[in-house]
Amino acid sequence: MLAALSLLLLQVADGRNFGKSVSACPNLKQFSSYKLWGLGDAKQKLNMPNCTTFALDRPDGLYHLELVAPKLTELELLDCHDLEHVRLLPREGSPVKVSLMGTTLDKGSLQHLRKHPRVGSSRISFEDPMIEEYIEDMMDNPFLPEDETELQKLKEQWRRQFHL
Repeated sequence: MLAALSLLLLQVADGRNFGKSVSACPNLKQFSSYKLWGLGDAKQKLNMPNCTTFALDRPDGLYHLELVAPKLTELELLDCHDLEHVRLLPREGSPVKVSLMGTTLDKGSLQHLRKHPRVGSSRISFEDPMIEEYIEDMMDNPFLPEDETELQKLKEQWRRQFHL
């Protein structure tokens, strides 16, 4: 029983059946990929009934993604430069936190996510999902100021530096 799948630097020879292949693993709870290439112009529809975490980082050549994942709680689409069209189904299910750092979706997809009952505008982030971990690490410095206002200024400075 495959519960987690992580793909790293993978070139798919023929991406037309990629969605069907991943969908053939109904027990999959986590999916992540970094630099997944070759999915082509094919509409990628993934049926993932038990998936809670789905992350794509730099999937060059992916234009259309439809994700059927009622248990999904985290959707990360990072630096998906070619991705234009995204749909999340069903409308009922777990609340979903969405990270879209470096991803420019078409207007319809952004509107779909913002109005989606499981997502909504307040659950969409355009920041790097690792920023909170970065700030937490920085807070371990014993020489930080104790004043809360000064700490907030430092956190904002670290956020800006993290995006450089």
